[in-house]
Amino acid sequence: MACQYKPAGNVPGKRPYLPGRACSKCPQASECRLNQCVVNSDLDVVLQAEGKQATISATTKLIGKQATTSAVT
Repeated sequence: MACQYKPAGNVPGKRPYLPGRACSKCPQASECRLNQCVVNSDLDVVLQAEGKQATISATTKLIGKQATTSAVT
C-alpha cells in the first residue's frame, strides 16, 4: 500500500513557512501553542506534548476547504 499526498510540499528552494512573528497569522478560531497555530481538534496533542491534560472536548468536521469546529468546555 502507498499513500500519495497532494499538493506536494517540501519543494526545493521554497520555504514551508511565511516569514514573520510566530502565530501572527493564525486563524481567529485558533490559539498559539509551541509557536504554532492550533485549533481545538489539535489541542489534545499539543497539551500531551506539554505534559498537561485537556479541559476541552472538540470535534472537527471538514467541509470543502473549510473546517468547522464545535467545542464543549
